[in-house]
Amino acid sequence: MIISLRQTYGDDRKELYDILSRDEKLIDLYNQCDINIQSFHNCSKETIEYFKSVVKLRNPLYLEFNNIPFTQTVKRVVELVKDSKADHFLWTQDDTFSTQRIVDWNELLGYVNEYEKGLLISLTLLTNIINITLIPDEKLKSFNVWKLDTHYIGEKMYFAMDDSPYICSTDMLDVIYGEEYFEYDCVWTAEQFLFRKFNDVNIPRYVISDYVSVLKNYNLYGRTLGKVKQYREELIKLKYMRGGVIGNTPGS
Repeated sequence: MIISLRQTYGDDRKELYDILSRDEKLIDLYNQCDINIQSFHNCSKETIEYFKSVVKLRNPLYLEFNNIPFTQTVKRVVELVKDSKADHFLWTQDDTFSTQRIVDWNELLGYVNEYEKGLLISLTLLTNIINITLIPDEKLKSFNVWKLDTHYIGEKMYFAMDDSPYICSTDMLDVIYGEEYFEYDCVWTAEQFLFRKFNDVNIPRYVISDYVSVLKNYNLYGRTLGKVKQYREELIKLKYMRGGVIGNTPGS
């Protein structure tokens, strides 16, 4: 069994739901999961109903969390995933979308199912990690696999671990998070904790994106807004976004 999570915040991100409704490739991936959790953090009933009206997912599970820290919503999702006896878990945010990179989801999930434990695959492009001199450890028809780890990635980049899209075996959830993570209040401080933690802790973090992400966080809202124009142009090119003005909401 595989469970996916898509996390959203507040009431000013409906545009992201519209974009998701046009991302047929990502919806196809979700629909191959056994349960699709949509987590609403401090969202109104109107926002939740709007999401349900525009995004059609197979086997959805809608969770509502109000007046608790972001990390506590993650804790409750992790507990639910473990209690369900799921084998694997797909993490995405409300600004995660697919790219022009084509991966056969059946092949990817078949590969994932070969690992009962100890698996963590990054689905986004890790800049400066993969180059023509780094030979993949495995070559499949629609993607290659580089069996890296957080120490190697941390040496090449600013961060060894973050909250970009990934898929993992469920045993890795306790490794990635743990009780200290849940002591932080918001998504930003929690992610900074992951940066620091995996500079010291070394775990496998496989990579399948060489030059283009398979899934990517398009930071149209929140604090990381330096590339909004670039992200907008990419999404328009992918035909996920139409014209309009990108808004901004505070970080959760």
